[in-house]
Amino acid sequence: MLTMKLIMMTKNLPLKTFTLLGLTFALAFSAVTQAQTLESGNDKNHLLELYTSEGCSSCPPADRLVSSLKDSDELWKKYVPVAFHVDYWDYLGWKDPFASAENSKQQRKKVKDGHARSVYTPAFFIGGKEWRGFFRKRKLSGDNIKTGNLKISVEGNSFQASYNPTQQSYAASKLHIAILGMDRTTKVPKGENAGRTLPHDFVSLQHLQLTANKASQWQQDIDLCRFEPPIAIAAWVDGKKAPAIQALGGKLSLDHC
Repeated sequence: MLTMKLIMMTKNLPLKTFTLLGLTFALAFSAVTQAQTLESGNDKNHLLELYTSEGCSSCPPADRLVSSLKDSDELWKKYVPVAFHVDYWDYLGWKDPFASAENSKQQRKKVKDGHARSVYTPAFFIGGKEWRGFFRKRKLSGDNIKTGNLKISVEGNSFQASYNPTQQSYAASKLHIAILGMDRTTKVPKGENAGRTLPHDFVSLQHLQLTANKASQWQQDIDLCRFEPPIAIAAWVDGKKAPAIQALGGKLSLDHC
């Protein structure tokens, strides 16, 4: 039906006008379908995880630290931040709209796997390992090693990823993809942060885990159009013996929606 309407609209137009219209449509189609490619390089980028909650009165300073990376030259190049909101403080009077039971379960698994001593907020992890430097006002830190190149191409709602380790000990066991909400703000009427307006960035809106195959290549469709802009992506691979051995991230376009 759309094709017929376009034909009827353009059949009486001068050739020059028709040519310009065709060029416009071609450019628009090209912009919509153009893939966005992100690569980590071989140097290890550090996944920075924050487990947080709008129902936790001590969490806003940690949220601000994560948000401050928006203005850092190290964003996406050295640190890839992701804020996972947990739901185990919801009973205090405010239900965190970004929280999920899956995020809480994920944090508890870190304790079970020996990567943290207890479950609490705010809790930071660098490269999958607990980092308590926030409470001592220390600067972010991480390993300076070469693990492998992680690459992701995004075209519309289609994601393709590959990972090439520098050596077999850095081979992947799993790929993670997180869609991140940016520039989010919540007015909290109840709970420990009652009366406060809380800004958030790098909020995990959707988190997928894909098992590695022999080729360390993955393909996944994600409905990006259901997310409110602006959004970004974080992706990371777990090694066979260590979590989050490589990561990458960047902003995502929703021009195709």
